[in-house]
Amino acid sequence: MENRSNRSGKKLASTREKFYPVDSSSSATGNQAEGSLTDPTLEVGFEDDIDQFLPGDFLRCEYTVNLLPEHEIQAIETSVIWMTEGKGDTDIGVHHFERRPKQALTPDTFKQPQRISTVMPASPLTYDGNILKIRWCIRVRLFLPNAHQVTHDCFFSLGETKSFSKITEEIQPDSTATSD
Repeated sequence: MENRSNRSGKKLASTREKFYPVDSSSSATGNQAEGSLTDPTLEVGFEDDIDQFLPGDFLRCEYTVNLLPEHEIQAIETSVIWMTEGKGDTDIGVHHFERRPKQALTPDTFKQPQRISTVMPASPLTYDGNILKIRWCIRVRLFLPNAHQVTHDCFFSLGETKSFSKITEEIQPDSTATSD
């Protein structure tokens, strides 16, 4: 269980991102190039500025949703997911998921930072290959009236990532070296 008491001594890095409504019927996610100046904004931060984790590490993240009085949130979903990119189908795996419907959201819900915390699994590890990439992210999705939703992905790494050329060098030592 997560301790929701006031934290002391742990500094969070923050990035300021702008949410833009996304039509739920489209496949687009993330921040759109056009939107209203009155759209909600989001600040996301990893504890101690750490955005690279090893299996078994405890991921701790906070996010703040900045709303105006006219914003009405129908639900909010937070998740820690991995996804593949490259040739073929895109796979998405859910490691952690929480949905809070409108009934669970009070007027004070977004007046303080919200937390996500989970122990990271053994796999799949982040991979940045030429044909396939495996990426991890924290996804925050706001559901607004009229079936609009805004989604923000904050990417991080799981495992020590090496490029293919570095792995090849470790397996095959330099062929120009001579032995006596």
